[in-house]
Amino acid sequence: MDLQTENAQLKEKIADYQLILSSMSAPVIESFLAQVVLVPLTGILTLERINNIDQDIFDYVAANPHSECMIIDFTGIDVSDFDYIDLHTLTERFEKLNKTLSLMGIRVLHSGMNPDVVHHFITTGYSFPSESFPSFRTALQQLVRDGYKQAF
Repeated sequence: MDLQTENAQLKEKIADYQLILSSMSAPVIESFLAQVVLVPLTGILTLERINNIDQDIFDYVAANPHSECMIIDFTGIDVSDFDYIDLHTLTERFEKLNKTLSLMGIRVLHSGMNPDVVHHFITTGYSFPSESFPSFRTALQQLVRDGYKQAF
């Protein structure tokens, strides 16, 4: 195989991988509690991926206006996942997402943030007040105490 052909094949592979990465988001998963959904974040966060996650969340909320509470879970996120995005941009985007959802009447909870992630968020000026829990389970337990009922 000559270099030109190999180069063309590698460029095609790169384009395919970029397409795969750009389509990655985070699922919006209904929980056993009525009107409560989970958005589990995992893996490397890039600006493009954050845009996709935001769009998927807003699309879900538009299609499911009965949603009352969203738990954004950071259990699958480590500080090394921030290597491809400016931390100030990341925290600004999460603040904007939280404010937008709150203005839409959706209660936003965070769960699963490890101490290093919290430290990075705080040192970059993250200031939007939100309820945070050590795990998805403890967030759900609080919601049950707050009167959220099981979906039937």
